[in-house]
Amino acid sequence: MSSNIHSDLYTQINAQLTKHGFATRIAEVMGKSPQSVSAVIAGDSISRPIANAIATVIGEPVHIVFPDIDQYQPDYDRKAKRALKRAKEVEHIRQQLQMAS
Repeated sequence: MSSNIHSDLYTQINAQLTKHGFATRIAEVMGKSPQSVSAVIAGDSISRPIANAIATVIGEPVHIVFPDIDQYQPDYDRKAKRALKRAKEVEHIRQQLQMAS
C-alpha cells in the first residue's frame, strides 16, 4: 500500500473519531494509552481489541475500517500465517547452513 493511501486512511479514521468525540475516550475506557490507540489507527501497531473499539465507534466492521491490515480481515488465518513464516525461517537457516559448509 502506498504511504499516501495509508495517510488518507489515517486522516479519515481520525476525522471520524474526532467527529464522534471519541479520540481519547477509547483509550480511557479500555485502560490503554492514547499512544496505543493512535498507533493502531496509524497502522503502526496491531491490536484487535483496540481496532474493534475504533470500528464500533465509527459504526463499520473492523475489516472495512482497516482494509490494509491482514489480521483484521475475516478470512485471516493466524495459524497458517505462522506456519508459513516458520517454513520460510527454516528454509533461510537451511540455506545459510549449506553456504557455510
